[in-house]
Amino acid sequence: MRNLLMTLLIIISMNGKLFAQSQELDEYKKIGNWSKTEKTFNATLLPNFRDFVYLKDGKMILDMINVSDYKYLDKIDSILGQFKKDIAFYKDSLENGTGSVRIDYLINSSREYRQIRFKKHQPEGDIFVNRHGETERLKLDQDSIRILIQGIPGTLGPGHAKLSFLHPVQITFVLNNYTDIDKVISERAMLQHAVDTLASVRTAREIKNPYKFPSSCIYRPYTTQAAFDSFYKNFNNYEKYKDRMRFVKFNEILNKEFGQFRTFELASHHVAAYGNIGAGLVRNTLAPSADLGITYINYYRRGDSRSYEFNTLFASSYFFFDRQGDGQFLVSDNWFINIESGSSYDEEMLGVKIRGFSIGAGYLAWEKGNYFKGTTMKVFASVRLMSGIRICPELIATNNFKQIFPGLTFKIFGMKRESSYNN
Repeated sequence: MRNLLMTLLIIISMNGKLFAQSQELDEYKKIGNWSKTEKTFNATLLPNFRDFVYLKDGKMILDMINVSDYKYLDKIDSILGQFKKDIAFYKDSLENGTGSVRIDYLINSSREYRQIRFKKHQPEGDIFVNRHGETERLKLDQDSIRILIQGIPGTLGPGHAKLSFLHPVQITFVLNNYTDIDKVISERAMLQHAVDTLASVRTAREIKNPYKFPSSCIYRPYTTQAAFDSFYKNFNNYEKYKDRMRFVKFNEILNKEFGQFRTFELASHHVAAYGNIGAGLVRNTLAPSADLGITYINYYRRGDSRSYEFNTLFASSYFFFDRQGDGQFLVSDNWFINIESGSSYDEEMLGVKIRGFSIGAGYLAWEKGNYFKGTTMKVFASVRLMSGIRICPELIATNNFKQIFPGLTFKIFGMKRESSYNN
């Protein structure tokens, strides 16, 4: 049993499937606590394209803002060749026993020099393996090389924005040992093929508006179909998706490729059934209310969160209860046909965290009782709190617009059933 465990450790170490060093990709989230050094050697923007490429000896991760940024990797073999020359002088100082090393390599198009940083991470204890009576140290943690190309011109914000700014392109190699970069360089033809492939699979909408349509790809150029057949055959929908297993695309930014077994793409648009219940204050009467309709949802990103715009067509009613002469209650339901438009996102307004905001208008299509008379319309705003409660101040005009008074509705429960599609 002991020999079996040792063998497994060796195999895991050789194939790079286990590593204790965190390969956190979205380090920009920590920018508020960064030192000047950290700001120098880290990208400070959320990428719109993140790709994972599995090499023979390690993994390459690409972070881009625009599809046009891929062209800066046309000479990726030259970049790696220069990197190897630049770190050769420090080779002796990079030795770290069984620990791991991160090398940051900064290139700036406006400067004639390059900047390098080495960070050593000690292992969690000394790890040894005994083979044939000989004991030696075992390295489990992988090394990483991060190349940051700065000073690339681009456009900030959605596709229609024209605010120019300089942004980075980031390349990360995760290797069993940083010296394996020689093996990566020997794969120059495959590296260039992978870059060209990843750039070519981006759709027209991703090219035009990458902030609204981000995506990630997982590409395994060396894995044979036989290996996929053996590993994936027990997964749901294998027959339907088996031809896509070598190359999987997601309409989202993956933090890590742990989503690799999902064989679908997230839709950017939804048509959903929509409903709410709550209570509204009309004049001096508190009446139950209900909404029912359909909504069209269009997803986009706001910062690093996935948010959406929506347009809704729905019917809403106030239910008034009037006591009749015989003591029985009569329900007077008054139905409005409404349109509403807004966005759902995480924000803070006047110190209160909200989840979205919308405005809309309604027309009274069905009247019962004496609460409204003649042509009646209303305009309203809706503030959705993080708890899901919606606060909706209203302005109601009735009796052919001769009477105007405010109202207030609280919607305490919501539901939607989505039907999704891509375009």
